[in-house]
Amino acid sequence: MSVKLSDKATKEIDQLLADYPQEGYPGTIVGAINKAGEILYLKPTGLKNVDTKEKYDKDTVFWVASFSKLVTAVGAMQLAEQGKINLDDPVSKVLPELTKPEVIVSTTATEIKTRPATVPITYRMLLTHTSGLGYPFWNQDILNWAGQSGQASWFTNVNHPLVFEPGTSWEYSVGLDWMAVAMERITGLTLDQYSKKYIFDPLGMKDSTFNLATRPDLQPRLSTLHTWDPATEKTATMPFAHNPLGVDGPELQSGGAGLHSTPEDYLRLLQVLLNGGENEKGTRILKADTVKLMFEDQIADFKDKGALGDSAPPAAIPAFVHTPLVMAPGLAKGWGLSFLLNKDDWPGNRKAGTAEWAGIACLSWVADPTSEIAFVIFNEILPFWQPKFIETMQKVQGIIYAPGALVK
Repeated sequence: MSVKLSDKATKEIDQLLADYPQEGYPGTIVGAINKAGEILYLKPTGLKNVDTKEKYDKDTVFWVASFSKLVTAVGAMQLAEQGKINLDDPVSKVLPELTKPEVIVSTTATEIKTRPATVPITYRMLLTHTSGLGYPFWNQDILNWAGQSGQASWFTNVNHPLVFEPGTSWEYSVGLDWMAVAMERITGLTLDQYSKKYIFDPLGMKDSTFNLATRPDLQPRLSTLHTWDPATEKTATMPFAHNPLGVDGPELQSGGAGLHSTPEDYLRLLQVLLNGGENEKGTRILKADTVKLMFEDQIADFKDKGALGDSAPPAAIPAFVHTPLVMAPGLAKGWGLSFLLNKDDWPGNRKAGTAEWAGIACLSWVADPTSEIAFVIFNEILPFWQPKFIETMQKVQGIIYAPGALVK
């Protein structure tokens, strides 16, 4: 029998969402799905635009930011299954831009020192954030480089010096953006064309796209991006072109941050992780062994796990990340092929082997194969790690994993 949410748990999430709306603060959406593909919960609450007072509904379309990375990783693993890439091959044949990367030795606001990398970047490194690439909003050295090179926006450039020797540490990065470029060159399809043909359409993800300009039907349903000021605790709408790389048209589609989707669509993707690569209708997009590989810790032997440890430096741009971000402090963590892994049972919470990740606009997903459940929290607010988002995420998880909440 398939796992369900108990009536008590359902009512508790209902009450949590009923209490959620706050004057001048945008709403949220919570959803859950089981291994059998049954939607266990999907409910919106509150405003999708604090100015117009429009309300969220369950079909609201979100810019899902780094939720994009899982889609790109699934596509990459499909190519690996077909023998079109080998995860441990250097990427330079397909991505000559990464043939001879430089590694940052030191930077200031006016000077940067680099040295040549001695290890080639591989596809596995792109998928696991171990290539030495990073993000300007996380890393001050890359931000310094971006300012000196004229690339002032982290959205507009993915070709920067490395912050460590490839394969020696972990840093959240634009690796999946490069992976998407490789996929396009290998297949001759844009990222959106590929994803639609081999992921979205097979799974019935009808409201997902990497190229919003081609989907006028989705645009009236778009969420509104908001900002939250930690000093005043006030929120405001934020102009956002729903074009994360800052380019016109489909020339560059971001495999790391360019997806628009809905909560239900994304739950359909997470179900595949729970169910060994296929949905409840028997539509298979990955082999079971491939999904198993994706859930294996790819950095188990690393001495330096960077920001996956129990401390982290402050973000280089606090407007994007509110506080130094430490995921699951005190618990053993690993990194699969594009997502965080909990290596131990989390007492009173998720089980060992659970995958999770997030989107910078305060979105969160969790896929727990042992408990046979996946769930999401959708918001559209910056900076990441906003306190109300953290509180809601913790409360939802507390309800789902309370004794008797998951029943068969």
